[in-house]
Amino acid sequence: MPIAQWIPWPAQPAGLRALTLAMALAWTVASSVHASAEPRHATGEISGPGAVNGTLPKVLIIGDSISIGYTDAVRERLETVADVRRIPGNGQSTDFGLENIDAWLGAEKWDVIHFNWGIWDTHLIEGTRIRNTTAQYRENLRRLVERLKATGANLVWASTTPIAFDITGDLGVESKNTPIYNGVARSVMREFRVPVDDLYRRALPRLEALQTEDGVHFTPEGSEYLADSVARSIQRELHARVTPSLPRLQAVRSNARPRHAPE
Repeated sequence: MPIAQWIPWPAQPAGLRALTLAMALAWTVASSVHASAEPRHATGEISGPGAVNGTLPKVLIIGDSISIGYTDAVRERLETVADVRRIPGNGQSTDFGLENIDAWLGAEKWDVIHFNWGIWDTHLIEGTRIRNTTAQYRENLRRLVERLKATGANLVWASTTPIAFDITGDLGVESKNTPIYNGVARSVMREFRVPVDDLYRRALPRLEALQTEDGVHFTPEGSEYLADSVARSIQRELHARVTPSLPRLQAVRSNARPRHAPE
């Protein structure tokens, strides 16, 4: 029986909860290093009540098709530590997020929310007009972070992954916009003291090997690679949640650069 299931999570005394989760986190960090390299395609379906162990801390992933790609791999890495769920379908742009955020959050008590919006905000509508200017993007993000903060969950922002080349068409994108919009997002996260899981920096050096030919999405192996970072960032926030007076867990990671928003 997994460590975290010995005693139902809500019934555990605070001290035991901290010890239980710390032990489970340590086990998961170690096991994730040796995770199977066999590729998997994520379904992107939200976990319904009872679909995952309901006694574990609850984690919500919000994002676009990039996060759909890594969700199943994150679930596998955290299966003994957290009940990992994601929104149904594609989170699209910050506009779409504002329209749907209350429904996505529901009445659930979330412990950690890992979230991103970005690629859809930089779409060129009919090939010319950007969906959201940087000013609009900043304002939408601020409103979304304020709403997420109100849940009491620990938050983690995922930077938007790179676009390999410019794409033309009705919903085109220019690769130069991704780092610009990531800079806007970093400033918002710094304002609200939200740590950053820098998937852009993680993916960029290996982009050619990890992305599909469309220059946007990731291969199964690429999604596995992103999932390592996502799972570690969630682990750190779960650990911080049960041991708030201690430094955050510095989980094993391949990239030693801090994941928090740069000063």
